[in-house]
Amino acid sequence: MIALALLLQLQVAGPVQVSGQVLRVVEGDSVPAASARVTLHRVGEAVQGAVDSTITGADGRFSFRARIDSGDVLLASARWHGVEYFAEPMVSGVPVRVM
Repeated sequence: MIALALLLQLQVAGPVQVSGQVLRVVEGDSVPAASARVTLHRVGEAVQGAVDSTITGADGRFSFRARIDSGDVLLASARWHGVEYFAEPMVSGVPVRVM
């Protein structure tokens, strides 16, 4: 089981900062998922698809800086042991978890 916690700091046209942490459950406890691939996706009226990807640090944390248009929706996915886990669409300032 894996959890993907994300925070979108802005939801306006222009540059946004998306940061979060990928966690995995080990014996009932959440531990960082180091070296997990995280992909930021954008769904908009004119453009859809992957925007960027990165690898989590030893603490499971990651960060993206992206440019979006008004009305775009951002979501992220994390790959762990060959399985892709998708977060819910991001809303400004609200952490999102995927289990």
